[in-house]
Amino acid sequence: MPAPSAAPVLEGWITVREQTMPVRARFASRYSLWIDANGSGVQPGDVQMLALKVNARVVEVGRCRFLAAEDGGPARLVTVDGIQDFEKLFFHSRTSRVESAFLNLSLILGYKERISGPFRDFVSGLTYDLNVYTTLLDQVDADSRDEPPPVRAAIQENVISRVEPDFFSYLDERSAALERIVKRFSETEHEHHGYYFRRQLWSMLLRSPIMARTNVKPRGYNGDSEMMRLIYQDDYQGDTTLGRMLHKYAVAKRGAQAVRNRRGWIAGLIHRLLTEGPAAAPMLRVLSVACGPALEVKDVLATPEDCRGLHFSLFDQDQQALLEAGSLVREIETRHGVELSVDFIKESVRTMLVTRALQERWGQFHFIYSMGLFDYLTAPVAAAVLRKLFQLLEPGGEMVIGNFSTANPDRVFMEYWLDWKIIHRSEQDLLHLTVGIDAECSVEADPTGIQMLLHLRKSRDA
Repeated sequence: MPAPSAAPVLEGWITVREQTMPVRARFASRYSLWIDANGSGVQPGDVQMLALKVNARVVEVGRCRFLAAEDGGPARLVTVDGIQDFEKLFFHSRTSRVESAFLNLSLILGYKERISGPFRDFVSGLTYDLNVYTTLLDQVDADSRDEPPPVRAAIQENVISRVEPDFFSYLDERSAALERIVKRFSETEHEHHGYYFRRQLWSMLLRSPIMARTNVKPRGYNGDSEMMRLIYQDDYQGDTTLGRMLHKYAVAKRGAQAVRNRRGWIAGLIHRLLTEGPAAAPMLRVLSVACGPALEVKDVLATPEDCRGLHFSLFDQDQQALLEAGSLVREIETRHGVELSVDFIKESVRTMLVTRALQERWGQFHFIYSMGLFDYLTAPVAAAVLRKLFQLLEPGGEMVIGNFSTANPDRVFMEYWLDWKIIHRSEQDLLHLTVGIDAECSVEADPTGIQMLLHLRKSRDA
């Protein structure tokens, strides 16, 4: 947060003792302001109304009062009608009142009345058990806190090796019990019970970096580049022993392994095309849709020769993901001493669908792939995106689309523990998306049976 002196100044007016006068308001703290009345002679007192101009609108802050000045400094102004968040108002041009959270308090408190008795008992027992684990493991963490880092790490490793097998078995058993309880829930019941589940376990979920990330969603969606990095790393992360074990349990699930498998699968397909390659093309042109950090590019470009034979177009709506992909490209260039041929396309799927001359803008490609995007697209949108992308294929080109299978055994875990809901599809569902597309189509699954790839090949005569 910038220093108060660097904060924007908002023009406005206040009404004191029935007298209205112009003022300039400066950010003092999240919940207070400094007021400059421009020499109007205003005397501190109860402010009947404070109004501020924020961009092109007027925000009526309401009644306020001056606090006595401290150490000779200016007097602060605080709100009386509720608690205004001035940090959001000044730096993000958004109005937010702390008390608005209390308006839904009765609704939130009444949420538990919608929860089935067996489910409530299940969560209560799970919470109790996890609190027992937390108390014991946190005590070990506290007792070893003053040890040298290598000693502390050795102690934690020792504790994990002893506790983890039973802990993971316990979580597996509880996950199976959870699936049995929610098996016949409607979508609405899943939403209500999932919310209740996460609220009860919130403090524990935040200990695991992957669980914290998927629940908080700092970029507003699941599957962001940081989540992918955590899944790809598949190791212990977290500040506490309990957090590290919860994190490892999540990233070791079969669903997470399926995500790792598809990365290597895509790299293998590109290597095959690079080897067989279209003879007439000087470079193999590849488009990655919803590329994220594009870590599979590192797997593909293993040698300088690979780098010279490939052109990548990396398409994503998340600017941060594209920046991370750019850093990866520079890392590969430095390692191999070769300048890569890469385009970065910051667009949304919506924009792509409504753009008529997409081929003129992006060109055509020998290979197009999307690993995770279709997990979030409804059938009509998915079919439209598939048709749009197919138009960008060169004759004889190939396209592969990833989607999680309805056979995913970790679906309940993802939705309840991670607040990560996706659209699962069967093999027939995927093939149905290709209706109306003149292509050779097939579906394959990875060794877990969870990650499917829809494979389309365009005719050379197209």
